[in-house]
Amino acid sequence: MATILIVDDHEANRKLLTNLLTDRNHRTIEARDGTEGLERARATLPDLIITDILMPTMDGYEFTRRLREDMALAAIPVIFYSANYLMPEARALAERCAVEYIVPKPTEPEELLRTVDAALGLEPAQVAPPRVDDFDREHIRVLTDKLSTQAQELQNLNARLEALIEIGQELNVAQDPSEVVERYCKAAREVIGAVCASACIMDEKGGGIRHYCSGGVKPANPESPCPISLGCAPGIPVMDSYLVAPIRTRTRTYGWLGLGNKLGDSGFTDHDEQLLTTLAAQLAMGYENSRLFEELKQRAEDVQGEALEHRQSMEKYRMVVEQASDGIAIANERGEYVEVNPRMLQMLGYTREQFLTLKMRDLIPEEDYLRDPIPLNELDCGHVFRKEHRFIRGDRSLLDVENQYDAAGGRACAGHCARRFRA
Repeated sequence: MATILIVDDHEANRKLLTNLLTDRNHRTIEARDGTEGLERARATLPDLIITDILMPTMDGYEFTRRLREDMALAAIPVIFYSANYLMPEARALAERCAVEYIVPKPTEPEELLRTVDAALGLEPAQVAPPRVDDFDREHIRVLTDKLSTQAQELQNLNARLEALIEIGQELNVAQDPSEVVERYCKAAREVIGAVCASACIMDEKGGGIRHYCSGGVKPANPESPCPISLGCAPGIPVMDSYLVAPIRTRTRTYGWLGLGNKLGDSGFTDHDEQLLTTLAAQLAMGYENSRLFEELKQRAEDVQGEALEHRQSMEKYRMVVEQASDGIAIANERGEYVEVNPRMLQMLGYTREQFLTLKMRDLIPEEDYLRDPIPLNELDCGHVFRKEHRFIRGDRSLLDVENQYDAAGGRACAGHCARRFRA
């Protein structure tokens, strides 16, 4: 049984490795990043370390470099466990820090366990291949290496394309603009393979920062982050290469997405630039969609608030109307009654159901209305009219009333207040 330290910032990856290795009777220890991994390594002196390459705070390369500088830890074998689209970068880093084994994510469990056995010296003896002529052997090696390189390049390209599709599907449904920016920044660093990454969204005037995030480093000045000076933290090498793409749509530029220090010190390629440009364009669309969603959500909340205020206002208005000492009735733009208070019903002797079947003209005798009509169209202009009319009561008798007509609740309604004449 061996003690194996697993260093990975994703809990799901640590859990997968722990389950596989404990089934083989190995003891596992977990760490979430390079800093924690160093502490656990010094405390336990594991037989083997499996580490991711891209992690926050301290990445796998820096972690391994510090292992090699510590005499008590330098001889511990290390396995790089990284995304399959970062294999070229992983191999370059492995060569620089004496890491013999690399396992891609994802990989078959049997392959991972074989690599662990080999790193622990438990790999079964290999049967020597039959001897062939030196010329034939060299010819076969050249052909095999070329085919292997082409196959690996194709595999890496396919893996990155799949990653781009997954990122677009996963992140474009995110609803929080800050979350969209942060997750695209992290995705760019992982897919392209960079020591540090940052993303910045500016305000409408371009003079203030609306959203900012970074991965692998902290900005030297969070109040004024610069795309070509990502502010590498102490212990991180000086930035030798950087790549920046604008976050923009056809109509607006929102900010920038930047990467610093290509993994493996190979420098960023044209293909990396194309990938970053694609991710920045996806981020622009995702950010714009999330902001639209946020604005719609805020608008919905405002409408709900306005509706609540309207209901409360209408309830207060209804209470005033119901308790008024004068008769009050409200009609729509066609003169049809839609509301009436108890005092008006009492004065005229109608039930509520009977009254709401009437129009304003139905209450006034024909000869009175022809002599002094109600100018409903002028009420929309805010005019108020006072008139003396006779109203037809429910028993067909006439009642002399003094009326005030005005707009009620806007253009769609007219209201009048009736008061019985006093002798």
